[in-house]
Amino acid sequence: MSVDKLLKNVSKQFQEFKLKEGFEILHQINIQYPSNVKVHEFFEKNKKQKQNNLLIKLPEIVKLQSKKNNAEKLNSINTFLKIDSQNPYLLALLGNLYRETSNYEKSKEFYQKAIFLNPYEEIFYINFSSILNHLSQFDYSLLILNFAKIINPADINIDILLARNFARALKFEECYEKFEYIISQETNSDKYKIEYSNLLLKNNNIQKATNIIDSIKIKNENKTEVLLLRGILKLKEKSFIEAKDFFEKASRLNTNISRPYTFLGIAYKNLLDFENAIKSHLQALKIDKKNYISLHNLGVIYAIMGKIKKSICHFKEVISINPNYHESRYLLGQLQIMNKDFKEGWINFKSRWHFHKYPHKKLVTNKPLLKKLDKNINLCIWKEQGIGDQIMYGSMFKELAERVSNLIILIDKRLIKVFVKNHPKIKFISSIDEVSDENYDFHMPFGNIGLFLRNKDTDFYKSNFPYASSNSRLTSLLKKKYRHKNKIVIGISWSSSNQILGDTKSIAIENFKPIFSISNLTFIDLQYINSEDDRKYVLKNYNVKIHNEIDIDKYNDLESLASLIEVCDFIITCSNINAHLAGALNKKTYLLLPLGKGRLWNWSEKNYKSVWYPSVKIFQQKYNEDWVYPIKQIEQEILKCQNV
Repeated sequence: MSVDKLLKNVSKQFQEFKLKEGFEILHQINIQYPSNVKVHEFFEKNKKQKQNNLLIKLPEIVKLQSKKNNAEKLNSINTFLKIDSQNPYLLALLGNLYRETSNYEKSKEFYQKAIFLNPYEEIFYINFSSILNHLSQFDYSLLILNFAKIINPADINIDILLARNFARALKFEECYEKFEYIISQETNSDKYKIEYSNLLLKNNNIQKATNIIDSIKIKNENKTEVLLLRGILKLKEKSFIEAKDFFEKASRLNTNISRPYTFLGIAYKNLLDFENAIKSHLQALKIDKKNYISLHNLGVIYAIMGKIKKSICHFKEVISINPNYHESRYLLGQLQIMNKDFKEGWINFKSRWHFHKYPHKKLVTNKPLLKKLDKNINLCIWKEQGIGDQIMYGSMFKELAERVSNLIILIDKRLIKVFVKNHPKIKFISSIDEVSDENYDFHMPFGNIGLFLRNKDTDFYKSNFPYASSNSRLTSLLKKKYRHKNKIVIGISWSSSNQILGDTKSIAIENFKPIFSISNLTFIDLQYINSEDDRKYVLKNYNVKIHNEIDIDKYNDLESLASLIEVCDFIITCSNINAHLAGALNKKTYLLLPLGKGRLWNWSEKNYKSVWYPSVKIFQQKYNEDWVYPIKQIEQEILKCQNV
């Protein structure tokens, strides 16, 4: 088919408001006839024709656009629209006005109308894409930008916008490819190399970032940025002192720039020098009060220090400046849930899916996400996060099953035996198995359940305990082995395998010396990682044996691990799977929590009791990395038990 006939078909699609179909044809023309100028002529001709048909002409609209008073501008636009209601340029101007007042939904509405009325105006697509970004509709924004690129394939500025949008949509391979193209096309590409390097470092693509940084020509105008990149590179390599040195040089080079102080604060935070970290971020904010990265980092530091309310205030301030900074919104949601502001917390927690470092994947399905519970629907819920979180969300499974017709749960296969006996009406399926869309009407991730079922303290009373179960035969055998008169049986666990927070949640075995010094106690090892060296250390130094059931695979066989927990009078554990499993079994548990970073949001508490697990009592550090106080408290609890 000739280009002319194809373009005629494009006109027909546009007239029927089928933009996507029209642009697909245009895309094929550009591929098949890359040097053909007819597409450009087609757009110029139709754009001019649309402009000629306006009742209110462009010069009047441009003049109107220059007015500074928004109320006056709005009044004039509405007056003109009474004369020319289908004027796309007036509608676009109205969209711009709503964008300036942050009413992005209204802005989107008017830009959509403008594009349908004049699909030939490139700037409409570029502006519309920006509005969609404010609404976090990144995939839609990319589609619209691609339309602009089809209109003007040679415009490198659209490629730059596409590269940034791919990053927002977390499509990093496409983003990197686009930046490589931009750098290859631009003679003065150093500023894009700097932007590209920052993105590569953000995503831990260290080697590629290093190569790009090394290729940047250092000039007076970019020296500060290059020093910052070198410092960020050292941060990623965990060379925090060297990183600090680079950031200090950058800050001395230009004392009026906020960013060097922001990164200096980050370096100090990693060196655990919170006092200087706070000072650096405050200096950054003194230069630029809208530096939301420094505000975010202050929120993180205050959370680590255990100053939760102060942290929440900073995260809220970040969002007021940049509503799309999803890391702050995600962390805010966690802290709000921990602080028992459940309703707002669950809403903000949904931002986890927009946070580029959130490691979990969504269910691939054509069915819609659940928005409202209904007794007549079939629902599929699917696991996210770790085993402990899945156990915690399990406290809501029974209640959820009662609110729908049929419930399918995709869960880690190790937990199926733990849950199935207490939930006979629920169909549990391993999360690695495929489930046909025909089996359910709606779906949602585990992390959304609380949005429907846990919005106030009293909602947690609806959980039925125990909601997990053990291997009853094995439990009986273990009781015969370990239960003796006048001896308290304690299950103990001191390490977490969490890849991000394991070090801060775990406790060195020697910290338990006061507890090992108490007589008439039997200890059972609940560690699901190799603990032989620690058990030998305790036997050698405290003459205490920690019994280990070598035939039980405590990592893969969680039903048998549950039997070990059932045998015990109570559990002492750090924040790991054992804490959650013991809580689900309604076993008396003493939970040791760090202050700040290693303390996870799901350990919301009321009078030192977990709101998720009534049988779990929380003992938290008073000072970072100091376990003396909480372990002393547990020692006193054990002595009380012996005296009863």
